[in-house]
Amino acid sequence: MHGKGPGRRVAEIGDRSRGGEPARRGRVKRRIAVMGCVAAASWAAAACALTGAHPPAPSAPAAERAAPPAPADSGTSAVLPLPVVFYTPATRLAVGAAVVHTFRPRGQTRPTVSGAEFIYTQNRQVAALIGTDVHAGPYRIYGLVGHKKFPNRFFGIGNDTDVDEEYTSRATSVEFGFEKRVLAPLYLGVSYLLERSEMLEVEEGGLLAGGAVLGSRGGILSGAGLALTFDTRDDIIAPGRGAYARLHVQRFDDAFGGDYDFTRLDLDLRRYVPTRPGHVLALQGVVRSSTEGAPFHALAQLGGPCLLRGFRDGRFRDRHLVATQVEYRMPLWWRFGLAGFAGAGQVAGAPADLSFDRLHLAAGVGLRLRASGRNRLNLRLDFGYARGASGLYITAGEAF
Repeated sequence: MHGKGPGRRVAEIGDRSRGGEPARRGRVKRRIAVMGCVAAASWAAAACALTGAHPPAPSAPAAERAAPPAPADSGTSAVLPLPVVFYTPATRLAVGAAVVHTFRPRGQTRPTVSGAEFIYTQNRQVAALIGTDVHAGPYRIYGLVGHKKFPNRFFGIGNDTDVDEEYTSRATSVEFGFEKRVLAPLYLGVSYLLERSEMLEVEEGGLLAGGAVLGSRGGILSGAGLALTFDTRDDIIAPGRGAYARLHVQRFDDAFGGDYDFTRLDLDLRRYVPTRPGHVLALQGVVRSSTEGAPFHALAQLGGPCLLRGFRDGRFRDRHLVATQVEYRMPLWWRFGLAGFAGAGQVAGAPADLSFDRLHLAAGVGLRLRASGRNRLNLRLDFGYARGASGLYITAGEAF
């Protein structure tokens, strides 16, 4: 899946502010949390659990390239389990597990990717997600079902805000899509998203409590979309070469049974350039835009494990977003690899407000562990740094 889905976000920990805005310093100090994660201990077990896979690609580590290739007509399957353990004041102790499964049928060049995640906290909060992205000949079918009752943070709307509010919402969502290859690298498809959210707790006296922020009372999102995708990547999990471009337009309307009326556009452009055996230069440009009427949780957002790593999820949000990032990936030793990345982006209420002098910058380094000797599924550990913030992310699959 693209953007959100199994194999993308498995666990995000350690996102924290370092007091970039003076008004937030007191609250940040009171929220210092001791974070722990036993995921690192599962890396070796996960690697042993995975079997078979794809013929080595130009981006594979040296040990992988030396392995004998699997027969071209053999089906391959791989499973990556990942335990999740962390602690925050808002959740207290939280435990859970995530798993990503890849399957490539005989004669199929693109694998099917499925995943599931479940987290439960000492405060009786829960987050559950299950999804799949099936490739069968010229067809692609994807689906995602999620339920979440979990604490979050709202930083206001805009590119330069000093708001920091905690809130807890309950949301259930269903998303699915169908695409068909109409030309060799070109896919055309339809999609549908249904989400019901309810606000359970907000900070007294905050913006969300006042009800002035659209979406602060919850509601139903229901929208249908059209997607056009151009894809020449050699692999959809960890590309070593090729290009990817996707235009997705969705219309949310009360005619579909929703509470909000707006149109949302997403444009995702990527390029993967092999520079040396096992080395890949990955480039991405993102444009997101929505008309008036979108609730705050459906606005374009910067931050998190995929776009501008270092900033928290949703640190900057508004109707319009532009961002770009670059990442260099290289083998290190055995199945380990290194990555360095940097990005820039901004949000705005109107396209005319976008400008180079309002860009937010972030950069960082990451460690990769190839799950199997002949499988491109990576366990990813990234540390991102930005002005006034940093974040540590443990996920399965590349950021883009």
